[in-house]
Amino acid sequence: MEATELLDRTGEALAAGRSRRFSGFMAKLVSALALIMGSYILLYVSDAFDYLGLNLYGAHRALVYTMVLALVFLLAPATKKAPRDRLPWYDALLTVCGAFSSFYIFLNWEPVTRFYGQPTPLILVLGGIMLLTTLEAARRTVGAAVGILGVFFIVYVLFGNYFPGFLFTRGYSYPRMIGHFYTSDGALFGLAMEIFSVVVATYVILGQFIQVSGAG
Repeated sequence: MEATELLDRTGEALAAGRSRRFSGFMAKLVSALALIMGSYILLYVSDAFDYLGLNLYGAHRALVYTMVLALVFLLAPATKKAPRDRLPWYDALLTVCGAFSSFYIFLNWEPVTRFYGQPTPLILVLGGIMLLTTLEAARRTVGAAVGILGVFFIVYVLFGNYFPGFLFTRGYSYPRMIGHFYTSDGALFGLAMEIFSVVVATYVILGQFIQVSGAG
């Protein structure tokens, strides 16, 4: 599940009134986070950070996903009966854990991706959190079917050697799975995330600007 789909579905929920509607401090926090994400993406695509001598290629994807994941858990309720006017403790916990797991990759992009085949105990823990929060974010924004499908493929990767017939595969260890999913630049933070965070997000921001300004 890519950030594009998560944001699209969250936006649809917001427009349909299914997302949270905060007031006071939380409303300002969500608005500030969305503004920071949009401003950062525009600065990145304009090469502003390159002029400052900051090479954020690759790490940029993790930073954008940090903010996307935080916005999903802040705005998308866990169930239809979940409160819409306040943030439950479990969503606050998911916001912090998911965002921190992604932000860690942003801070340590080069060493982590260089040695992705040798995950440390911390990487295994954070990668597990990242996997679970991504599945939960997909469930909330797209539907339970996506979450169930994701769980099935995780089980299949880990225990494929116990499946019968044509479903049989040799299976992979948890460290190898997390090493690829969390620290490889070919999985969660791969090319699809790069396209979203550079091309798609820019067009979304431009479209919103045109709509709000009344030019379109």
